[in-house]
Amino acid sequence: MTRRRLPSRPRLAMPALLAWLACGLSVGPAHADPLGDAQAALQHGLLYDLGHGVPENAAQAFACYYEAALAGLAEAQFNVAVMYDSGRGVRPDPAQAAQWYGSAAAQGQPRAAYNLGQLYAAGDGVPANADIARAWFEAAARAGITAASARIATLQPSGRPAAAASALASPVPAVPQPGAVLARPTGQATVELVWNAPAQPVAVRFFVEVARMPAEGAPAGGATTRVFASYADLSAQQVGLEAPGQYAWRVSAVALDTPHYRASAWTPFTVQSGPSVASEICHE
Repeated sequence: MTRRRLPSRPRLAMPALLAWLACGLSVGPAHADPLGDAQAALQHGLLYDLGHGVPENAAQAFACYYEAALAGLAEAQFNVAVMYDSGRGVRPDPAQAAQWYGSAAAQGQPRAAYNLGQLYAAGDGVPANADIARAWFEAAARAGITAASARIATLQPSGRPAAAASALASPVPAVPQPGAVLARPTGQATVELVWNAPAQPVAVRFFVEVARMPAEGAPAGGATTRVFASYADLSAQQVGLEAPGQYAWRVSAVALDTPHYRASAWTPFTVQSGPSVASEICHE
């Protein structure tokens, strides 16, 4: 069955580009901070995407969007997801699309929430899960995406397999992946955690945990410190962490009406201070 989507090609970012041009801003050399570098990369991506002042080049637009997305810009994350979803400028990859939609949706991007709901409804790039699809459509509807309300009405009731709550499936951490290194400004940083949520035999919530790991070079057996713990109803969560630092995270599916839960393995990652590797063509 063909999946109908809210129109969401990267060109929907055009209003941001027009506002930028109206203010008379220009793209200059790379900034001294990761966020400035990311904004410059996003702006270059828009230029290549729209063919404004440069030949239109979807592959180059994707490269610049991707650089900005790695630094945590929600608009760039959404554009990367759409390009993976549509195969424009990059080979189609619905699993990658779902991960980047999740990152953008964790920051409140409503179109990303809608499209991620579509993927869960269809089982495209993520496990088919009507409960999570409904949750993402509801988030999009609350943010003003009118198509989401209509989409909720088309979802079939969740068909629960005849299994006990003890048969819960573990969520699967998707972003950040094991060993990932994320570039963020020094001090308080935000990181998006995204996991794949398989269908469950009973209704569940998610319990998300982040622990700070001992610094490199610390004595063996150094203590870890839990720095974040919270329940979530969606399959993505934004957390605030200190940069730089070494962390690990996990997510558990927790049954609503019984004491059963199933936790993922801990996934280590690093938050570093400073810019990610920058492409000259996205900052020239």
